[in-house]
Amino acid sequence: MEDSFAKGTDIDRRTCTRVVPMRVICTGLPKTGTTSLRAALQRLGYEQTYHMESAAYENIRDCEMWLDAFRAKYDGIGTFEKEDWDKLLGHCQAVTDVPAALFIPELVKAYPDAKVVMNTRDVDAWYTSTTNTIVAALSNIDNVKTGGFEPDHLKAIRKELLTKVWQTSFPDGFKETGKEAFHKHNEMVRQTVRKDNLLEYSVKEGWEPLCKFLEVPVPDEPFPRLNDRASYWQKMTKKFGLKIPEPQKIEFEQQTTTSCVV
Repeated sequence: MEDSFAKGTDIDRRTCTRVVPMRVICTGLPKTGTTSLRAALQRLGYEQTYHMESAAYENIRDCEMWLDAFRAKYDGIGTFEKEDWDKLLGHCQAVTDVPAALFIPELVKAYPDAKVVMNTRDVDAWYTSTTNTIVAALSNIDNVKTGGFEPDHLKAIRKELLTKVWQTSFPDGFKETGKEAFHKHNEMVRQTVRKDNLLEYSVKEGWEPLCKFLEVPVPDEPFPRLNDRASYWQKMTKKFGLKIPEPQKIEFEQQTTTSCVV
């Protein structure tokens, strides 16, 4: 682990509290531009925008509280109230990606003044992208290798959280019902959030609609374009030593060669 635990990021969120207001809740599932949107929000001043990487890489102990939240909501074990959200996310002004996307009603209730962005994309493109990245990576989760000092118990809770996120997102199987689950998730968001406080948005639209909705100035720079298929596998091989599946390897090598030429 090069860039999180090795840097001493070992914060017990149970000892924390809210220090900044929650201002933006993004509801999209993985591969709906969550990494690009995180970078965009941070560029707009929403520092500490939470993302799956926040728990998986940057402060792995967050997985402990996320698992508590899953047990409370989905297994009926214990409770997870606003005070708990303030502890877990109190340093953040925005959230995007899972695990947060699996707790939209709870987050909207806890932070009613936050604006809500439903980041989405064409369902067929999303399904293909997810199949060629996350599905392939999860099939190799037992082969994860990390560099630096990362205790076994942290590896275990990260694996437990990643597994829980996936099983909760697609309880009837991704291959069989992934597209249906995608539509159901977005419809749940529409039913949960007031229309006047919801932006349905694709990162392909760039800065303009996002900044208009958030009532902030449009930056004079390109919108972030991050975590395409090639860069996803570059990250996974660098951080975890995962072997790139053959179809992804071919595309990765082609895109890397092209980017080097350019």
